[in-house]
Amino acid sequence: MDTITHLAIGACLGAATSGKTQGKRALVVGAVAQVLPDIDTVSVLWQDPASSVVSHRYLTHSILFVIVAAYALAMLAHHWIFLELNVRAWVKFFFLQFCVHLLLDSFNVYGVAWAAPFSAQRISFNALFVVDPFLTLPLLIVTLLSWLNWVRHQHWAWMGVLMTSVYLSYALVNKQLVNRVIENNLSSQSRYEYLSTPTPFNVWLWYIVVKKDDGFLIGYRSVFDDGGKIEFISLPRQDSLLLSYHSRSDVQKLIRFSNGYFAAQSKADTLVFSDLRFGQIHGWLNPQSSFVFYYIVKPNTADNRTVMQRGRAKGWTWRAIRKMADRILSRKESDV
Repeated sequence: MDTITHLAIGACLGAATSGKTQGKRALVVGAVAQVLPDIDTVSVLWQDPASSVVSHRYLTHSILFVIVAAYALAMLAHHWIFLELNVRAWVKFFFLQFCVHLLLDSFNVYGVAWAAPFSAQRISFNALFVVDPFLTLPLLIVTLLSWLNWVRHQHWAWMGVLMTSVYLSYALVNKQLVNRVIENNLSSQSRYEYLSTPTPFNVWLWYIVVKKDDGFLIGYRSVFDDGGKIEFISLPRQDSLLLSYHSRSDVQKLIRFSNGYFAAQSKADTLVFSDLRFGQIHGWLNPQSSFVFYYIVKPNTADNRTVMQRGRAKGWTWRAIRKMADRILSRKESDV
């Protein structure tokens, strides 16, 4: 999840579990503890872009880190923050915060390497977009209320925890509804593998990638769509374009990271590697649009430092947001 959501849920957890003796410091300490696993983002300062992509949500998002860091930080916090909390209480506090962080990040398509460094496999429920205002804004409101109304701070804090739990459950229910339709559409195929994940900022419009032997099928499904038909477009994998670059470590890392959901596109003198799991740039409007995650393989002098972000920010205007709302609600232009 995004940093703001982590800060808000960390503050709520801190206030909800601290009792009345620690005061408002519990919200601050909870918020800080919740974002500590994301310290791995500083790796962009010294790693190349491909290595930075792979190392994010790896070691500091593992069960091993949770255990070691919870004990180490508990001893420091006991002496420096709340002397009235013993080391055991602090261990429980950090353990809870870190586990919740790992769980929230596991809802995104990026995934979390729970078993690192023993396994690089990432756990991903693919049920939330990394930024979801329908989750974040209510959390921020109850966090503010908990701060302003300290007499009832635990009431507001527990409400934030409950709202988060309900929203995560709602996202999973929507995913199952969409998956059922996807599988009905693919029932004629003998074998298939697919991925479904929400489009930006919501849990109602879902992006779908079906993996085939020679390429992919890409489609979109809203939970408000009528009927059971999904319109898919075909996308060739074109991995043969990468054969000349397989010896490069950055290409090898990105192929492993993509879990097989990648395609190559060549335009003029540019060769682009796209990780399809992260969606298209407004693909619900233009099925032929580029992908959010694209890494320029050739020329090798290209700037790939913003490989995870540059596609996410493109084309977001009020008109685009209105059109996305229309697609979510299955409205055609003639209906508006």
